[in-house]
Amino acid sequence: MILEVCVDSLASARAAIRGGADRLELCSALAIGGLTPYGALLTQIRQESDIPIRCLMRPRAGDFLYSAEEIAMMTQQIRSLRKLGADGFVIGGLTPQGDLDSHAMQPLLDAAQGCGLTLHRCIDVSRNLQETYLRASELGFDTV
Repeated sequence: MILEVCVDSLASARAAIRGGADRLELCSALAIGGLTPYGALLTQIRQESDIPIRCLMRPRAGDFLYSAEEIAMMTQQIRSLRKLGADGFVIGGLTPQGDLDSHAMQPLLDAAQGCGLTLHRCIDVSRNLQETYLRASELGFDTV
């Protein structure tokens, strides 16, 4: 079993590592459900540890219906965070009907190719939990 801990600061990353975390989910703004982290924070953690880090890709609070512009921004952020040492990404998006939006997520999946993938909490509000889980597995997600 892997113990993954959500962190949003250098202090919380240090505490998670001291507490035995196997992997970090790096976010910002955990108080509102988590948003994409700053690259500078990833760099700080990388300077202290080689623990696997997956970065949350979420441009804003609210629903998981993303515009083309938001997808483009997240795609660029994935590329940037990869260069800074991210090992994987925590992503997800839904259609207005509540299904996993494979089409909208494809650029994110392409940018993250070769990295670990976690489906984030969009699954909690998806139309059909089991269907979403199975589709995520087909798309290459290794963690929910």
